[in-house]
Amino acid sequence: MTLTQSEKQAIFDQALSDKKAFGVDWNFDAEDVAFNIKQIVPHLDINGVRPKQINGDWVETVTIEGKDYQFNLDSETKPLEIVSKANLHLKPTGQTLIFFDSKDDEYCFILINLSELPKYLEKGFIEV
Repeated sequence: MTLTQSEKQAIFDQALSDKKAFGVDWNFDAEDVAFNIKQIVPHLDINGVRPKQINGDWVETVTIEGKDYQFNLDSETKPLEIVSKANLHLKPTGQTLIFFDSKDDEYCFILINLSELPKYLEKGFIEV
């Protein structure tokens, strides 16, 4: 059963209070997204670095558990892309970040146990 927008917002707000969620603006840099992930998943080795130009393109690099991932500086979906890569490292630990579409410029993510994913998908949250 899909929840209403306000019901999903209430779940996100509670997770935020419990330090199991975060929100970032679509134009946050990779370093800020990595920092927010680290705040709710302290065991994950994740770091972002400032943008640099590579072959004429500006990119940002996020290192997760020793593996580097590059993201286009101007990507409007960068937070989703970074969380998707973080989930590759979280899923083996039984955790995952899901997306809550807040219907504004903020990307909202909730940390859940992987076993709860079907329940959250049924409620209308989005797998990343």
